[in-house]
Amino acid sequence: MLTLGSAKIVDRGPIIACDDKDHQGTIVFRLLPEDTLMTEAVVAQNAPYATEVEAGKSYFWCACGKSSQQPFCDGSHQDTDILPQKFTAEASKTVYFCGCKKTQKAPTCDGSHNRDSA
Repeated sequence: MLTLGSAKIVDRGPIIACDDKDHQGTIVFRLLPEDTLMTEAVVAQNAPYATEVEAGKSYFWCACGKSSQQPFCDGSHQDTDILPQKFTAEASKTVYFCGCKKTQKAPTCDGSHNRDSA
């Protein structure tokens, strides 16, 4: 148990949200059991997403794999600890965004989907 001022906080797993707007300075934590929080990405597809991007425009690549708007984020990561990654296009061109979510060069594909995972 943690004491913060006069508040007592019981640790029941990772803290996933904090909301103090309705509590006049009191911070309220929402805690979930460890097994309810997704920590590994879901493979959206085993190939990159060839996507036309516009110079100067920012995009948010889905890193969790749950988005229905692949390769971009739609907010489906809310029950995960995985956050989208911002990508700003330096030029108008085709970018190959990772679909397997295992790239070491996020958000672009590095061929990880071709490697044996064994």
